[in-house]
Amino acid sequence: MTNENAIKDTRVLTLQNEGKENTTHKISEMNKDGQLLYAKLEALAKESQEIQANVQFKLEQNEILQKHYLTELQPHLVPAEKATDEKNEA
Repeated sequence: MTNENAIKDTRVLTLQNEGKENTTHKISEMNKDGQLLYAKLEALAKESQEIQANVQFKLEQNEILQKHYLTELQPHLVPAEKATDEKNEA
């Protein structure tokens, strides 16, 4: 395989600096340790996105189930007027 056919690593890391301009670093120009650390950072960022998506999905499921159980519970509730009358009679 020649260098012409090799896939170029075009990834960059952009760091936000307080009160200064952002700095951009090419991953391909980092040493092997830097590239390894970047790969770990990238994996953690992806995992965070997956966790957030899973949490959002679970929350939506939970909300749907709550609405379902509330609907199922409605026939078992005593109307407010009747409940007040029963308290007054006791």
